[in-house]
Amino acid sequence: MAGLLTRRSKDAGPPQRPTTPSTSRIMRHHEYYIPSADAAFLTGSVLFRVHRYFFIRESPIFQEMFRSRYSDLESPKRILDSEPIVLEDVGVQDFECFLWVIYNPKYSIYVTTSENWFRILSLASIWQFPVVKRLAVTHLEQQPCNAVEKIAVYHACSLDEALLLSSYVELCQREDLIEEDEANMLGMPTVLKLVRVREHIWRVLVEGRRSDTEDVVDLIREVFSISGPARIAGPARSEGGDTERSGLSRISEAVSTLLKSKPT
Repeated sequence: MAGLLTRRSKDAGPPQRPTTPSTSRIMRHHEYYIPSADAAFLTGSVLFRVHRYFFIRESPIFQEMFRSRYSDLESPKRILDSEPIVLEDVGVQDFECFLWVIYNPKYSIYVTTSENWFRILSLASIWQFPVVKRLAVTHLEQQPCNAVEKIAVYHACSLDEALLLSSYVELCQREDLIEEDEANMLGMPTVLKLVRVREHIWRVLVEGRRSDTEDVVDLIREVFSISGPARIAGPARSEGGDTERSGLSRISEAVSTLLKSKPT
């Protein structure tokens, strides 16, 4: 999952539109193909048809992309399945998870695995959806996560280092060494800092002294230059002054309105 952001730079701009696969190979997504919707996306050989409102409402990436293709964002021409926007380097399950946030039928109740939240967070960061990004981080902070994957994804998403204190402590205090695949995910600068802390803990133990978690946290703060409490990135309020929860509620309400036009 950490590879999603490394495969595509955060500054890579909007998704491109290369040649689409043969129509005989394309399948409509079983849930997120809405005939009345006005945006078509293709990931692999799976076609999604969803409402562009949710993409241009928050993401400058998609605003620019749609603006470059259509003169009027609000009154688009008829969108053809044969002319989808191709989302390169985005897996079907990644996009499903992202759309689940938008079309979640249980308003304000978002329950899924940490791996799926990593998928959502990565795409929200790439595509610049600040409210969705903040939502993903909020939920990740409330449930157990793989420490290595969390560090790798949070770094790629440029999140506050203080959010990773517990993950750093876990890797520094565990008995197992950092494996090669873990080191590749973390990157050499992070690995070297973790090794520095682990060596300190080992020296303390060899000298017969006790290494308290509080001391380890203080050393990690020093080594990683962490000061102050953790801060979840992203705007706490929208431009209109509403809270993040209010923004998500408006999304849910808009979903209900748009889905009323979905054929039965």
